[in-house]
Amino acid sequence: MLRVSYLFWTLIVALLVTGVGYFYITGLGKHGFPIAFATEIENSSGSGDLALSFNGLALAIDLLFWWVLFSILLIAVKNYVFESD
Repeated sequence: MLRVSYLFWTLIVALLVTGVGYFYITGLGKHGFPIAFATEIENSSGSGDLALSFNGLALAIDLLFWWVLFSILLIAVKNYVFESD
């Protein structure tokens, strides 16, 4: 049986991977992997500086994607690789 603490640790790893995924920059200044959740936009003050626009729903979906992926990986490793009789 999968303990709740394992899900907590997979959530921590998913947060770290989402944070590292921010530095993956695709075309047009979009940040995030596999789902772009931040976009570089010009600052409205006209100074030419760049600001970031975050999409909270895309960030949540990206985090959920990694959490589910790592949870499935943990279950597979725990049940099939470190199989205990």
